[in-house]
Amino acid sequence: MKYQRVAALVSMLVSAASAQGQQVPADQLAEVQVTGSRIQQTGMTTPTPVTAVSAVELTTLSPGTLAEGLAQLPQFFGSTTTASTGGFFTSPGAGNLNLRGLGTNRTLTLLNGRRIVSSTRFGGTDINIFPEAMLKSVETVTGGASAAYGTDAIAGVVNFILDTKFTGLRGHAQGGITSKSDNRNGEISMSGGFALGERTHVLLSAEAYSQDGVFTVNDRDWYESWGAVTDPASNTQTLIRPNVISTRLTLDGRIISTNPAIANLQFQRNGQTTPFNYGSPYSLSTNTGSLQSHSVAGGGSGTDNNSEWFNLQPKTARDSMYAYVDHELSSNTTLFVQGIYGHNNIYSRNTGGLWGGVTPLTIFANNAFLPQNVRDLMATNKIASFELGRVGSIEDLAATAATEMDSKTYSGTFGFQSRISSDGLFNDWNVQGYGQLGSTTTLGTQIGGVRLDRLYLASDAVVNPANGKISCNVTATSGQYQDCVPLNLFGRGNASREAIDWVIGFDPGKKISTPIFYVNDGYASGRTVEYVSGADKVASSHIKQKVAELSMDGKVWNGWGAGPVSTALGTSWREDSIDQIVYAPGANPATDQNLRPVPANDAALGIRGVPSRDRNVPVEMQYSNVPNLYGKVRVLEFYNEWLVPLVSNLPMLRQLNFNGGVRWAEYSGSGAIWAWKLGLDAEITDELRLRGTISKDVRAATLAERFDKTGGAGSVRDPKFNNENYSITLSGGGNPNLNPENADTLTVGAVYRPSWVEGLSASLDWYQVAMTGAIGQLTPQDIVDQCQLGATDLCARIIRNATTNRVELVNAVYLNVNKSKVSGVDMELAYRRAVEWFGGGERITARLFGTYLQENSSTNFGAAKVDRASQTGGGLALPEYKASANLRYSRGALSTSVQGRYISSGLLDANEVRLVRADNNTVDAAFYTDLNVTWQPVDAKWRVYGNITNAFDVAPPVTASFGTFGGTSSQTNPALFDLLGRRYMVGVGIDF
Repeated sequence: MKYQRVAALVSMLVSAASAQGQQVPADQLAEVQVTGSRIQQTGMTTPTPVTAVSAVELTTLSPGTLAEGLAQLPQFFGSTTTASTGGFFTSPGAGNLNLRGLGTNRTLTLLNGRRIVSSTRFGGTDINIFPEAMLKSVETVTGGASAAYGTDAIAGVVNFILDTKFTGLRGHAQGGITSKSDNRNGEISMSGGFALGERTHVLLSAEAYSQDGVFTVNDRDWYESWGAVTDPASNTQTLIRPNVISTRLTLDGRIISTNPAIANLQFQRNGQTTPFNYGSPYSLSTNTGSLQSHSVAGGGSGTDNNSEWFNLQPKTARDSMYAYVDHELSSNTTLFVQGIYGHNNIYSRNTGGLWGGVTPLTIFANNAFLPQNVRDLMATNKIASFELGRVGSIEDLAATAATEMDSKTYSGTFGFQSRISSDGLFNDWNVQGYGQLGSTTTLGTQIGGVRLDRLYLASDAVVNPANGKISCNVTATSGQYQDCVPLNLFGRGNASREAIDWVIGFDPGKKISTPIFYVNDGYASGRTVEYVSGADKVASSHIKQKVAELSMDGKVWNGWGAGPVSTALGTSWREDSIDQIVYAPGANPATDQNLRPVPANDAALGIRGVPSRDRNVPVEMQYSNVPNLYGKVRVLEFYNEWLVPLVSNLPMLRQLNFNGGVRWAEYSGSGAIWAWKLGLDAEITDELRLRGTISKDVRAATLAERFDKTGGAGSVRDPKFNNENYSITLSGGGNPNLNPENADTLTVGAVYRPSWVEGLSASLDWYQVAMTGAIGQLTPQDIVDQCQLGATDLCARIIRNATTNRVELVNAVYLNVNKSKVSGVDMELAYRRAVEWFGGGERITARLFGTYLQENSSTNFGAAKVDRASQTGGGLALPEYKASANLRYSRGALSTSVQGRYISSGLLDANEVRLVRADNNTVDAAFYTDLNVTWQPVDAKWRVYGNITNAFDVAPPVTASFGTFGGTSSQTNPALFDLLGRRYMVGVGIDF
């Protein structure tokens, strides 16, 4: 379907555009309006640092998605791409940018200076829906961006500038594959611009991209199941080791018991038993009769949680369409209409069937599937039951386990641009305005996960005395649950297909359409949700945005000789809303769609073995309870900005300009907030410019931070019990009482263009963003650790058992933490000139981007400051140094480039509470090399090109997490490092 949509436009574009075609220079970045100010001007003449990257440079950075290319720039930390997407309820394949590691919700993304609807309730626009073929440049602005562009731009603004005046036909098709012959991907695009009459211009663009998923690490020898294990000698130090496995979970089943007669047995694939072999070193804990820790498999038994499935790269498909029409209503006024459609789909596998064995199954002595030797041992030693530590296998419970996310984004804009020509005050002023409607609809489906309301019933299999057949105990005892199918979990692959289908609720080939309805705080919502059989949870989310903006700018006074005084002013109104329905198939849609309780033990009914934590819990699987929700936020803003030349033509100061702005915003639920900026730009000589900005930036809470609620299972290392790691229940989500964030931002920098080196320019900027009342969601481990250190307000978020004093629940809602600070240095170096190395007609272009992260800290009430700068483990992507350098050489038809990407060494965990316990708290540095070759004959309308990414097949460093075993998060960090290895891409392009 995605390629058909593109193909449908091709014939129309060819006929309309080919006659008017003109070739666009492919190696030039034209002068563009600088995004650093709302006052129209060209060149790098604002006190705010601006980084501009051309479309050609982005293609060289990454021939794949737009998000992957930008994420490689050093100023972005932890941006979301298809390799680092989140889980359930997030937008599939979203390209959400994260400036300076402050978060996607603090990075304002614009398209031609205008907002686009968010892709998730967490904030952030999916840039993959932008028409990449029509992209002219991308400008990144930091420092004082809230006053200029909006009160949610604490980190800055990323503005994507399109070539809306393009006339001609442009397209490309490309395909790629890894050196392991997987992750096959392809992209096709076609764009055309043409005139309709003398005053109307039309631009149409369509793109499609798809990639195969990679769900195994079998061909990548860097995977060794790294993880953390407590040193048995000290019981306090954490050892970081390879081949870390669980001592209580296996794919075939592990007997967990305090009785030595059976305690050391595990099941084999054929269902028979063999002794469990502990690796060395290993650590055990026997609290409440359960083994609660992990083992390093030095020849030991057990399994890691990725031995069968490993989501190296999800299966992804996306397509988008873009239309832009402008019409010259008069010589001074132009009307325009813009339409955007984007579709993303992502499919990933779930290890264990969304059942990781957090709570082991209780197996009774009369279980019909038990091997005879275990029956005899239990009878001889009077053992009534044991716990079974089991992970779902792809041969049984995880056969169809997956998460599929599908989102569609629509955006429609109508606006005008006008220039006032009169003899009055507003002579030669620019006036522009627009109205916009946008929506993102996301359907998330968890497929093939284990239903807890059925698992405990099916695994309790007995011989029915009425007929001598094996049946569920509940059926044999009371005749209840007649459809229950007994489940054999002793050895993988021994369960019947019928039993597996019943436990996961799967009916092959069946699709279900269910009308659902709910009322939330007086808001009524209803719609039909479609899903496949076997779905455990379905989330249908609608995010809507309405925007209206009016602005004007121009000169108000010619000044006193230093230059004209200019100003810009405007107002905007915005409404963001979310309507989310979460439905658990099999629940009662007339009541609560997300409730299907796990039954409680009842001897009369024959229900037994249901653990206490699950009895009558209104959750059917995965220990998660995500409610329906509705929320709305309205924002009204006014802004004013000034550019005042102060001094010119002095001996040591050629020009000094002042730039200042103020913005007032009224947020529903948060009240009025102010943002402002003050900046100076000093041109010392023709070679040297100095610049600085001080600003107050603000941000109100996102839809998720206000309204979201969720829960699940997790684990913590408890300092009250020698840092023992054990399972807990989590709750978290939105907090309607959040206050806006306040950030004091300071940037100081210099731009140097030496006359003694032709074509060289350099910039260096130091920045600091100090937030108070920063909105954040602490990890459960942070809450437990910092409570122990004296953060009494966080202790109130921990519920401990009144008898055992063990943590039962941690409430990790969003809150206003006390302080947060980010500081560092950005550097850019560019060089371009003509050379005569091989006969003349040659050109070299070099560009280096670099950043130094000095601090990324948070300080909670009553607790010590925790600085995460340099942490590249634990899922964080905050290296101390990042750099990207590109060298491009062209001569005639040939153009080649080589790119190097550097990520400095870091820490597994920068929190001093934990790092003192680790024997190795370091993460290695990484350096990647990319190559590009393009062949385009002079005056040709076509080109062919090829890329090699990660040419030397550099393996990702180990980023083993504390308190985990196996898994992407413990083996490496997909948000920062390359997991796929060497990959190739070839393509062909046309430009008429």
